[in-house]
Amino acid sequence: MRALRSLRLAVVPRRSVASLACLAMSVLVGCATPPPTPTSYSDLRLAALNAIDQAVEAQTLFSTCAQFGGKLGETTDQARQQWLANNWQSVVAADGFYRNELKNQIIQYKNETISIEALKLLAEAEKRANFRVKSIKRSRTNRSKVCNKRLNAYLIGERDLNWDSIVSKGMDDFARNHPAPPKPGARVPTLAGSLEPNSPPGRSLFKIERDLAEQRCTQPLLFTFDNQWPTEMYGAFCGQTQYMYKCEWGDCKQVY
Repeated sequence: MRALRSLRLAVVPRRSVASLACLAMSVLVGCATPPPTPTSYSDLRLAALNAIDQAVEAQTLFSTCAQFGGKLGETTDQARQQWLANNWQSVVAADGFYRNELKNQIIQYKNETISIEALKLLAEAEKRANFRVKSIKRSRTNRSKVCNKRLNAYLIGERDLNWDSIVSKGMDDFARNHPAPPKPGARVPTLAGSLEPNSPPGRSLFKIERDLAEQRCTQPLLFTFDNQWPTEMYGAFCGQTQYMYKCEWGDCKQVY
């Protein structure tokens, strides 16, 4: 009977057994934690697009507030320099990622390598950014107050990209292998070249609309990428189909 009691007292709880097993294994091979899950391509793409959008928004705010000069101009320059120092390497990586994604969708135009998708991205990002600074441009009495409030968010780091270590690691190669890294503060995406994607329509617009209608694209998302007569460049999106037209003296040809 005493032996039975001693046996019962000697029973070790299951948790302790597991802990002892792990301890024993750690002596041999170690109880390692599973490696972190790699970031998916879609996560990297989302981070890249967000970084480009944030860069466009930041540059739009800085250029808007800087034009008022004085103390506000100094604050703007300080916010700009700090944001670039903290985030530009990530922006370069994002642009490199995006260039790699569009590598099979590029053309040469006016000695520049461009992509219709990159021009569309810039056009939409600029529209959003300009909408956000509209109140600053419209107000004559509160523009300094509004600028200072928004710039302060950049000064205290609230508008930093703050990628986690996994995303940063996944983006490293795109920054390192970028064929033409944009200088701090340059316009991105670089595959938009120097074109103005929100240019007003030119004389040849009706020809483009007619050609699209003939291709059963009656409600296109249409952009004027270049309007310097006699040269015009248009981009159109019809669902998943893209069109790019180049016009010279009113003679328009589809180039993509």
